[in-house]
Amino acid sequence: MARKQHRKVHEIIVVQMSSLERSASAGLVALVTSDLLFCAVGLPQLVIPERWNPAMPPDSVQLARFRFYYELYRGPLHNVFLSLQD
Repeated sequence: MARKQHRKVHEIIVVQMSSLERSASAGLVALVTSDLLFCAVGLPQLVIPERWNPAMPPDSVQLARFRFYYELYRGPLHNVFLSLQD
């Protein structure tokens, strides 16, 4: 019952929105998504321990592999999410 009412209210709101308002809402959703993904790409940097001596063997192969790919793709991904915000 409550779900039907919620859907009905949502349909009324969407119908009453002009195309300009829908475009603005879609743009804001895209901006929020881009910000969220930008932050998600930066989060592992806080948890991954930095290795000071690269000559020492890694603690685990999986962590070393993740660190490698993270360092490889972190910059380009940040650039993509920054360019989506314009």
